[in-house]
Amino acid sequence: INLRPGYIITNENDSIYGSIDFRTADRNSHQCVFKNPLTGETKTYHPGDIYAYRFTDDGRFYVTRTITINEREQTLFLEYIIQGIISLYYYRADEPSYFFEAEDGRMIEVTNKEELVQTESGGNAYKRDLKYIGILNYLFSDSDKVKKKMKNVSFSRDYFADLTKDYHYE
Repeated sequence: INLRPGYIITNENDSIYGSIDFRTADRNSHQCVFKNPLTGETKTYHPGDIYAYRFTDDGRFYVTRTITINEREQTLFLEYIIQGIISLYYYRADEPSYFFEAEDGRMIEVTNKEELVQTESGGNAYKRDLKYIGILNYLFSDSDKVKKKMKNVSFSRDYFADLTKDYHYE
């Protein structure tokens, strides 16, 4: 157990302070192990059992969201990175995925997965999936400031956070 200070937010919007077991991004998205300092009791919460949880030492914030991955709907705790007109979330299983929550509530996934493809010479090679660039262009199409930044696209947390902030403030 790697307990850190934090709190949970119940589905009734009550905050309860205590300690939370900090683990890998994948494990943090599937469960929250919370220790109540008043009772000393440890309880495991799954997505939907509580609305959210937050680590107060580094500010990491996880919220319950339902997303579709590989054509399968799942309810997980996603790391909440930016709240705005379009919000940004992070999830990591095998590879990192970012989810943009559009104004209408749709969750739009962007990934940069490697695919094994056959080359013209008949060999095999790995190729990165760059569809996320088109998705970002579509999401932020009504912002001139963000469009200019899209010329130097990078698949990174900081880059996506900057785009989302710029869009929100414009």
